[in-house]
Amino acid sequence: MFLIVQQNPADAAVFWVILSFTVIIVVWAFISNINDEDKRREEEKKWRVQRKIEEEREDIRRKKEASEIKSSSIWKADVKMSNMLEMLSEEIFICDKCKSNRFRFWNFTKTFLEVRCLGCKKNHGYQLESLENINGIFNIYKKYRELDNKSYNEYLPAIINIYDNSLPSRSNYELYRQIFIEGRRSLADKKVTSTEKRSRRISQDVRDKVWRRDEGKCVECGSNKDLEFDHIIPFSEGGANTYRNIQLLCEQCNRKKSAKIG
Repeated sequence: MFLIVQQNPADAAVFWVILSFTVIIVVWAFISNINDEDKRREEEKKWRVQRKIEEEREDIRRKKEASEIKSSSIWKADVKMSNMLEMLSEEIFICDKCKSNRFRFWNFTKTFLEVRCLGCKKNHGYQLESLENINGIFNIYKKYRELDNKSYNEYLPAIINIYDNSLPSRSNYELYRQIFIEGRRSLADKKVTSTEKRSRRISQDVRDKVWRRDEGKCVECGSNKDLEFDHIIPFSEGGANTYRNIQLLCEQCNRKKSAKIG
């Protein structure tokens, strides 16, 4: 025989109310979760669209910035600064104390340069006004700093790095103290006056090397007629007669260039 238990109608009503309420809560939670997920996806989609718009705007800004830099006075300041450091090396005497030829910039103004020997730590000073070849190096360095600050722009060619990060540094050091300079001038030359005239003459060795490098053609238009040896950094602005500062241009392209850098 089966035992039949009679259920109180009131208890049954309470049971069904609780069950119904639980089902409603579960269904509501499920629907809310779906809605929250859809909302999250929609917000992520909007964020991606906005990010793409911002990236496109930044890309346009950098292209415009690169174009403006290429037509400004700081363009190719890295090339000119590098070339001036080469010329400066020819003016720096080897250390008269330890005979080292390795120095770093120590104090640098428009009219004065002090370098420190990396061997014995002795400082050596130079009046820049007396060095005709590099008289404007301080202004060029300021332009280099401006250009270097734009090195993040991928639409600009890689900028020549004039700093030597292997040199010891401190937080209070000026950035120019990271410039390494080699002293190439003999102590025997100290009696030579700074009034010696610069010569525009390009040595035959440099001419031959430039001719081979540029393959006997104008680097601008490719012509092999009426070729001339041109200073990339004009001689009038301190350009040296070195292999790196000489290029082949035809007469027409050289006249177009005039006294511009490049």
